Amino acid sequence: MSENRTDLPETVEEEKAIDFPFEKVFIAFSIIFLLIAGTFYGLRYFDYANGAGKRAGTLAGKIREDNQDQTARSSSGLFEYEGIEIFRGSCRNNYVIYNGLPWRIMQINSDGSVRLISAEALNQLPFNEEQASFADSGLYGYLNGHFRQQLPESGIVNTVFNGAVIDDLTAMSEEQKSAAVSLCDVASYLNSMLSGATYLSDCPGSFWLSGVSSEGVYRAEDGKLTVSPSERIYQVRPVITLAADTPAPAGSGTREDPYRFEEENITIGSVIQLGDDRWTVYQIDPDGYRLVRNKALEEPMAFGLKGDSFDPAKEDTLAYHLNNDYLNSLSYKDLLAERDFAAGNYDGSLPETTVRCRVALASLKDIKLSEVEDYWLADTSERYAYVYGEQAELFKPTLLKNVVPVIAISRDVKLTGQPDGSYKAGE
Repeated sequence: MSENRTDLPETVEEEKAIDFPFEKVFIAFSIIFLLIAGTFYGLRYFDYANGAGKRAGTLAGKIREDNQDQTARSSSGLFEYEGIEIFRGSCRNNYVIYNGLPWRIMQINSDGSVRLISAEALNQLPFNEEQASFADSGLYGYLNGHFRQQLPESGIVNTVFNGAVIDDLTAMSEEQKSAAVSLCDVASYLNSMLSGATYLSDCPGSFWLSGVSSEGVYRAEDGKLTVSPSERIYQVRPVITLAADTPAPAGSGTREDPYRFEEENITIGSVIQLGDDRWTVYQIDPDGYRLVRNKALEEPMAFGLKGDSFDPAKEDTLAYHLNNDYLNSLSYKDLLAERDFAAGNYDGSLPETTVRCRVALASLKDIKLSEVEDYWLADTSERYAYVYGEQAELFKPTLLKNVVPVIAISRDVKLTGQPDGSYKAGE
């Protein structure tokens, strides 16, 4: 018997793969793409032409400068189309660290603003409980609510996307919409392809696009498009646009030396050392920081028995162990703040219930920054509990899975910067 939940519906018959001649119709997509994006960004061009988006000393200027010697148009790189510049193919110089997270640069808009997509999946979530446009989806609400709150208040401008229903990829209609946080749209994904390759495939796995058809939602993987039911769980790779006056960063844009902005404060992705353990900031609250352990605990553990929820008061469960034996083993336990952590029954919408404790597990809605595979989440469904790995799915709670604790510390904890860019508590 399979160890994961076996009564979930199969996906093969309910999904539609798209067999599409990408290169043959690239020009058509470019025209459609430019009409949509050009209308939106053209409204900003006056300010750009009058100095608001000066090329020198800006992120856009830095990107152009680093790509000005590109002459072989058959190679991957930055391509210009009527004032919009797009990265295409297997690019290796479009990496940037922004707000502590790794991103890939997608394009420079006509007004000098720069569109980014997360270099890695930051979560795995359903698109919506039922078929809906991106603007009306639960995923839109998550990205422009919980996720947006973790980004800087200023410096980010709206990203335009096509909100129309797309049933014919060769004749996409226009329905211009925009949002602070979006997903990669269908046209942008197709335009990133060159000779069958795209840098967007450097992140393995299948991720949601913002486009929908009458039969489902588009997702992308390894240069292929598939239409899937909206309630499926796939990777989430947010898309944001940085303002035209974003200053030029340090770095060369490669994976080893990404563009990087100076960060004066702790951000998402900052590493904090407590005792001998290293933790990563995955959420910033007004009164402190939420941290996820960089490594799993040494021994895999069971979540509990069938029907158990994440309840620290219930003995013989993982929740009880974390808030008793594990907590008491920490030399820095007094630094851990008691907070409300999300933990509930997932029924198609993200749980709003919480549990108050000092050690918890990540929930479905939390940004995922751990490199550990197959670890328990705090969310459950009927008699099963969620495990986060290559795909977030349900498993029997009696199975042994990795344990990656999450904790919170107050802003009152003294943190000292270290030479490697991390922070250390208590010094």
